[in-house]
Amino acid sequence: MPGTTSAGFDCGSYPGDDAVKAWAANSPYEFVGFYLDAPCHSPATFKTWSGKRSFITQQGFGLAVIYVGHQQDGCGKNSLSRQKGLEHGADTIAKCAVEGFPSGTIVFLDVESFNGHLSANTEAYIRGWISALLDSGGASSPGIYCPRKSANEIHLAAGKEYAAHALPNGAPAFWIVKTQDPLFDPSTSSPVDCGVPFANVWQGRIDVKGEVHGAVALDIDRNVADSRDPSRALGGIVTT
Repeated sequence: MPGTTSAGFDCGSYPGDDAVKAWAANSPYEFVGFYLDAPCHSPATFKTWSGKRSFITQQGFGLAVIYVGHQQDGCGKNSLSRQKGLEHGADTIAKCAVEGFPSGTIVFLDVESFNGHLSANTEAYIRGWISALLDSGGASSPGIYCPRKSANEIHLAAGKEYAAHALPNGAPAFWIVKTQDPLFDPSTSSPVDCGVPFANVWQGRIDVKGEVHGAVALDIDRNVADSRDPSRALGGIVTT
């Protein structure tokens, strides 16, 4: 229904089929973060989500699909460029195809917190990644996951790329991280309550330890979204 919001959770490693089934049946969450294998989120460090799209959605969960590319501070910081963004955008599209995501699925490029302002190299990288998705013929759609403090800078940079593609009013979906707000409540909050008027998803709590549903404990981050399927990954199923 219009005006409703949905709660969701994410965790870096795939928690296992039994955990997904238990949480789908017993938790208040309607969507889960789905990490594509990516340069800075690989099976060498995390239990892969690859191959689990159908199982997860069959349990009734919507998805927020995430791609962790290179970062201004941290992983890949010395390889930020428009060309690298284009390469990672192509990788994103290919990974979505392998996983069987429907056309138009929104993928959130993970931009972790960084010191200072958005650098020129990071902006070029983000814009290159967005460009690849905009040129994909609708195969995948751009989204951005980023901290509240950087949202306006990244929104402006993204707007430049949309304008360069003759889409002057276009913008990616935004998943905002603002974790210290005492008013965050996944059962009642709206994404825009984080203070970002263009927010579609709000991650309001991170590193919640040992939350239990269906006798299964998981370490998670808590989110709220304007749809039970923030990435529109369920195809023709109504998600609002």
